[in-house]
Amino acid sequence: MDRPRPQSASSLHQQLRQTPAFVGTVIIQMIEPDAPVPQKPEYAEKGEFAGYVLQPNVTLESSFIRPCAADGRLVYGRIYYRDIFNKCHSNGFALRAVSAMPAAQVPDAYWEDREEPDLGPAARSV
Repeated sequence: MDRPRPQSASSLHQQLRQTPAFVGTVIIQMIEPDAPVPQKPEYAEKGEFAGYVLQPNVTLESSFIRPCAADGRLVYGRIYYRDIFNKCHSNGFALRAVSAMPAAQVPDAYWEDREEPDLGPAARSV
């Protein structure tokens, strides 16, 4: 069953932190404010390996926050994690770089929640 889209960066984090999870790859990409948005997200990098457990009610470490101007650009990406049942998943996200980082109106592929075979591309090279 698909979960509803979060409305902001804060509600995205709230959704992801319902139970403890081991965070693997974190990918964050950006598209300039007036640039076209592809129908499917394009990940030009393998991301960074987090390698830590995210407990409920704890904020994702700031080392994965990328500075960017609050100019309306699209900030999107994917977080790969292993749940408490030892199953791997990933969650996509797409936010606008403005006050409160609201959810972006983009194709559904950016918000896709999916099962994964592992902890993502950065984990494969660790």
